[in-house]
Amino acid sequence: MGERLGGERPEVWLRHIERTVSPIFILSPFPFSLFTPSSLSRSNEIWGFRKLRFSWVGHMLLATLAFGLLGGQPGGQGLPGGRGARPRGRARAGKPSGRGGSPLISSLRLASSSAEVARLVEELNPRTGKDFTVCISAYGRVRDWRSATGLLDQMRQSGSVPNVISFSAAISACGKSGQWERALELLDEMRRSGVEPNVISFSAAISACEKGGQWERALELLQEMRQCGIEPDVISYSAAISACEKGGQWERALELLEEMRQCGIEPDVIIYSAAISACEKGGQWERALELLEEMGRCGVEPNVYSFSAAIQACAAAGQPAPALQLFNRLEASQVDASMCCFNAILDALCAQPDRARELWKLGCARGCYHSFERWGSSGLRLQLDLHELSEGAAETAVRWWLEEGVHDRVNATPGAVPERLELITGWGKSRGVTDTGDVRARIETVLREMGATMLPTDNLGILVIEMWPRAMDAYTWPMVICDRKLALV
Repeated sequence: MGERLGGERPEVWLRHIERTVSPIFILSPFPFSLFTPSSLSRSNEIWGFRKLRFSWVGHMLLATLAFGLLGGQPGGQGLPGGRGARPRGRARAGKPSGRGGSPLISSLRLASSSAEVARLVEELNPRTGKDFTVCISAYGRVRDWRSATGLLDQMRQSGSVPNVISFSAAISACGKSGQWERALELLDEMRRSGVEPNVISFSAAISACEKGGQWERALELLQEMRQCGIEPDVISYSAAISACEKGGQWERALELLEEMRQCGIEPDVIIYSAAISACEKGGQWERALELLEEMGRCGVEPNVYSFSAAIQACAAAGQPAPALQLFNRLEASQVDASMCCFNAILDALCAQPDRARELWKLGCARGCYHSFERWGSSGLRLQLDLHELSEGAAETAVRWWLEEGVHDRVNATPGAVPERLELITGWGKSRGVTDTGDVRARIETVLREMGATMLPTDNLGILVIEMWPRAMDAYTWPMVICDRKLALV
């Protein structure tokens, strides 16, 4: 008895079952590994049950458990002797059913351009509310808010009434595109259509205000949620705190953080990072460090953005020692430093050129700074692109480039002596649009300190340097420093 199950030996069934349900074993918190022969054998040795054997009963228990999780029956698809499982759900004509929907739906979720989304939407020809919502979300991901909101009208024309999910997807699409006013109009349109906004709708609208720099309106929406009997969730608070952070309202951000706890909502790493960044913008570097320590006490592991914001808070307050301590703590952790972390620490240590240069070279070796140095299209221009660098990082990069980088690059490519050098400046993506940092002005100061002579020019976006003998020994050439907003000469 028990030597064969359904025409197959138990061992054969077990192999097929383990192969079929392995994803479930991995994702479930239940320790399924305790039921495998090898683990039972190990358990026998550990627990002292040396005489216990893994019999056919163990195989049957595992088979029963697997079938229960899969919702299948013996003889189903993927099992020995099976005839194929009965498909679940109703398939649309000409399109496969099953988990994940049709291939077109899957492609829409992966589309990366508006043109690609438009092509897939036309091919799909949405008719159900679910299909329209997927298409609206796809347009939102590629920042095409006009097409996303246009699908709401198309829904009505096709006889499908937009619901709370469709409206929420359209609001989110507007938010991602920076159209916060249109997002709020859609929120009002929902009510006029008899569709009551839910927590997702409000959160999407708050996020739209956050991206549009409308922190006051974001807080009004948070209050409006409560008046409607809708309790804000972690996403709602996260968007509101981020709105305060971008608006420089560090006190409001911390008030919301405390309010979350009183409501029984535990802040996550994203919320803590936004609060730390708010303290940085408000010049509250000590409070930023307190929040970083609080994360550890609450069991929330800081990520690269948490560290970066805290280091930047120290840098903005002129506190290089705490900034370096944080950077060393980051290096000792499991978190990989990114360009934003190196930008922050170089802002803090730019007054210490030797230490800053070491960190700059470390960032380059790690690949945090890449494609910043290149030959121009003519092959006679050597360029240093600073537009993703903070002020401190840009200063460190220019000093290194003129004293070491250019010389090493030219020596590595004999015969390719550039006619001129170009430094591409700008505001830098590492700085927000509301910040007052000016990389270009900082570099002008650095060049004057290094003794470079800037020649007069009619183009206010160009600084021409007469020569730089230290960079190339016997070679001299004009240096052109170009503002990214102006054409290169």
